[in-house]
Parts: sequence; C-alpha cells; structure tokens
Amino acid sequence: MTRMHRLSRGGWPLLLQLLAVAAVVVVPWWINQRLLSETLVAVDWVTHSSGVTGRAAQLSSSVRDADRALLWLTLNPDLNELRQQIDDARTRQVEAITDLATLTADSAAQSARVAEIRVLLESRHADDDRVLEYISSGDLHMARELLANPASMGQMRRLVEGFIDAENALLAQRQAVSERRRGRFSWAISGFAALQLLFLSLVVGLAARQQRRRTELEVQSRDAQRRAELVFNTIRKPIVLLDGELRVLQHNPAFAMVYAPGGEEVVGRPLREIGGGVWDEAGLLQKLRDVRFLGRELWDHEMHQQTPSGERDVLVNASRMAGAAGNDAYLLLTAADVSAVRQAERQIRELNDRLESQVADVTESNRELEAFSYSVSHDLRAPLRHIGAFADKLQKSLDLPEGDRARHYMRVITDSAARMGRLIDDLLVYSRLGRTRIGAEPVDMDALVAEVRGMLAPEQAGRRIAWQVTPLGRVQGDSGTLRLVWQNLLGNALKYTAKEEQALIRVSHAFDAAAAEHVFTVADNGVGFDMAYVDKLFGVFQRLHPAEQFEGTGIGLANVRRIVNRHGGRVWAESSPGAGATFHFSLPERPVGATGDNTP
Repeated sequence: MTRMHRLSRGGWPLLLQLLAVAAVVVVPWWINQRLLSETLVAVDWVTHSSGVTGRAAQLSSSVRDADRALLWLTLNPDLNELRQQIDDARTRQVEAITDLATLTADSAAQSARVAEIRVLLESRHADDDRVLEYISSGDLHMARELLANPASMGQMRRLVEGFIDAENALLAQRQAVSERRRGRFSWAISGFAALQLLFLSLVVGLAARQQRRRTELEVQSRDAQRRAELVFNTIRKPIVLLDGELRVLQHNPAFAMVYAPGGEEVVGRPLREIGGGVWDEAGLLQKLRDVRFLGRELWDHEMHQQTPSGERDVLVNASRMAGAAGNDAYLLLTAADVSAVRQAERQIRELNDRLESQVADVTESNRELEAFSYSVSHDLRAPLRHIGAFADKLQKSLDLPEGDRARHYMRVITDSAARMGRLIDDLLVYSRLGRTRIGAEPVDMDALVAEVRGMLAPEQAGRRIAWQVTPLGRVQGDSGTLRLVWQNLLGNALKYTAKEEQALIRVSHAFDAAAAEHVFTVADNGVGFDMAYVDKLFGVFQRLHPAEQFEGTGIGLANVRRIVNRHGGRVWAESSPGAGATFHFSLPERPVGATGDNTP
C-alpha cells in the first residue's frame, strides 16, 4: 500500500511536466498556426478578389471589342475576320460571366449584380444579332443607327464598375476582420511567452524529483535483469553468448549439460574447443564471424555432432547483440536438437519409397488392365461378329420355316452374340470411367436432364408418361460423365415402368447445408425391388430382375456409382416390390478434383 501511494504521488511531477510542455510548445505553435491560417485566408481573399475584378475587366474589354468589330463591319461588310472577332469576343463574354457567377457564389449581393450583368449582356447579344442581320441584308444605315445608341454601353460600364467597387469594399471588410484577429493572436502570444518562463522554472524543480524516480527505475531494471537471467538459465535449449573472438562469455545449464557433462569450465574458452571439438567446423566459424562483423544473421545451420552426451542433429541460429556501451558486439548462439525430426523425416522418406513402389505396381496393373481392355475390344469383338453374322447367313440359307427347332437355335445364337457385344461395350465403358479424368466445370443440370430426355424419346413412344421435374440448378462437375448418370437413372425409370398403364417419373433436387452437398432424386412408380438385395444393386452384372422381363447388362448402376464416387458424392436407393423405386445421388458443393477411382 505504501509503495502504491508513493507511485501515485510520483505521477504528479510527470503530469506537471506534460502541462509545461504543452504550454511552452503546443499552445504557441497552435496560435502561430491560427495566425498563419488567418494570413493565408486573407491572401486567398485578395487573390479571389483580384480574380473577380480581373474577370470583370475582361468582360468589359470583350464587350468593347465586340462593339468595335461591329462598327468596323458596318464600314466593311465583306471582312469575314471581323465576324470571327465578334464570335470570339462573345465566347469570352460567356466564359467571363460564367466564371463570375462561380467566383461570387459566396456573396449574395455580388451574385445579384452578376445576374443583372448577365441579363444586360444577353440583351446586348440580341442587339448585336439584329445588327448582324441588317449588315447581312445590306441595310448598313439601320445597323449604324442601332450601334449609335450608347445607352446600353454606358449601363454595362456602370454595372461592371459598380461590381468592381463592391468587390473591393468586400475585400477591405474581410482584411479588416483579419487584422483584428491577428492583433488578438499577437497579444495571446505575448501572454504565453510570460507563462513559458514560469513553466520552465517549474520543470527545473521537477527534474530533482525525476532523478529520484530514475533511481527507483534502476532498481527495477536490476530486478528485471535477474528475472531475464532466470529465464535464460531455465530454457532447456543450449544457449551461449560469445565475444568478438568467439570465446564463451556466458551459457545456460542446458549448454553445459550437452557439451560439458563432466563439469569442466567453458567460460573464456574458444567455441571450437568446446564439446571435444564438435564446433570446430570452418564453415560455421566463418558464418559466425560474418554475423559478428557484417551484422548478418545465421538461420538454421544444420550440423551433425558427436557430443560427449551422445550423437545428435542440431540447427544452429546466431544473431548479433550490441553491448551495453554500444561499442561492443556479441553473438547469441542457440542449438536446437532436431534428431527426432530428422529420424521422422528418414522414416517418411522410406515410406515414400515404398509408396512409390506401390504406385509403380498400380501403374503396371493399370497398363495390364488397358491391355486387357484392348484385347476385349478388338480380339473378342471379331469372333462375336462372326458368330452373329454367320448364324444369320446360315438361317437365311437354310430357309427354315417359322417354329422349326433349328430356326429357334439360330435365333438364340444371334441374340446371345448381340447380348455378349453389349456386355463388352458396357464393360469397356466401366473400365474407361476408372481412368478418365473428372473435370470441374459449371454444369446446368436442368439442361442436362432435358437433353437426356430427348435422347430417350424413342423409348417413350406410345406410352403414357407423366414427368415431374423441379428446378435442378447448377453444380461443379464433369458434364460428360454426369450425362451418363442421368441417362442410366432415367433410362431405368422408363424401363421399369414399362408395364404401368400410367407411368410417373419424378426428378427433384435439394441442398443439404449441413453436409454442403446437392442431393438429386429420381423416383418412379414401377416394379421396384426388395431392399434385402440393395447391396447388390450397384455391383457389376448384378440384376434383381430376370433378363426375360427387363433387358439390360447389369452394369448401368455400377457406372452411376463409380461416376458419383469420383465426384466425391454418394448414391443410394429406396424401394419395395410393386411400389416403385427411388434413387438418390449427391454431389459436393465444391468439386473434389479427384482423378483416380474411388470405387473399390
């Protein structure tokens, strides 16, 4: 409590000093600024008034120039340059009266005079136009009579002179106000000059108290130094302070524990002799000298050391520190043990090597798969085409009657060959989906569904089908593979509602904000399936209905699953026998950018 009270009392001298500084420096500076501001304002007003009177004189001069040119034109009607002079003079008049209207916006009286001059100027322009008409028609006598009337010119001169006199009077009034303000500021400066002496004497008195305060701060500084030493000695990372000759000045216990575990003295010894010479590396010592003499910093210099306490990898950092007197420079060096990190990196490299080997194996497997796909595509298709073609020719050459058993066998051979060809095509599509890169582009799902419905138009011929399609929006994905998803799902909906008198197919979309994904649904009122076999639904060659009832190869839904999985989504189905089926698939709001196959 006593110390807090003493500190509270010690704060008053500082406050008084701040007030003295404000009185001696800030207030006179502020007064001078105000005085300078008033002077600048007065100069601005003089400049402003000079500009106003100058533009007024230019207006009067341009009016005289126009009258003079008109008079000469009545004497020499064929001088076209006089007409150009009249036009130029009138242009200058319009510019001058416009500038005067802008410059006098701060004075209502002057603005009124400008308006009056503008009206008279417009009247003179009308008279000038009449003179020009008389000259153009050859009636020079009427033109000279109209110009002989001096009343308009005299009125214009009086208005301009009155305007200039009023502007000069306004300027004189503003200058008088500025002079009065400058006088008040001069008196204020004189008063504050007297106060400066008083405050300066007060500052001298407070200096003694400030000295006592400085003594207290020195005590606090020594306490802070002891705390810093405590932190220095507590840190478990080896730290050492070196002089310009790279000799040890100070170190923490962690440094001695690592590099002098036997308890030998290291202070005063060169760094290169510490720890059995583990620091005696020419490159490191040169970098430390560069830090000392060139002011550079050493960052993460890695060393492998065989210290008395064991083998380790360390990262050495060093920075220059100025001495207390400012003329010496020391080096603060730290050594961070990264042995565990390097061991982990070696393990990671070993794992990467194994992973690269596995990737190579997978790559080889993919090449073998591509070779197999090529064999299926080329080597199996030709025999199938031969079987189908020759069976068809044999049937035609035998000319077997309808219902004959041999004719039936021939038809079975032909249909089986065609079915085998479709299976090969679907297998190739399934294989290519695993290798095709999935793009990430905006896809209009409404347009995609409309396109697929158009492709499936032949399968809808002669049927009663009700489509209920809600807005589907846009997603990020690959339009080509997503088209195949819709083609399979909508094709299945048409196929499995073929026996319904009135087919109903619903296509909808919803956004799941919690999962950040778009969910699309295709539902129908077809034959449905038993949910006990739902796990087989998306497998290759897995069919839940006999081929005699519904055609198909059993690969379409497997393709759907593979495409959706590669987009980072998922696919699932709900149904019951005779109650239709509902298929859902989701796509993430942001594309996953996958290029490999996510399907097992």
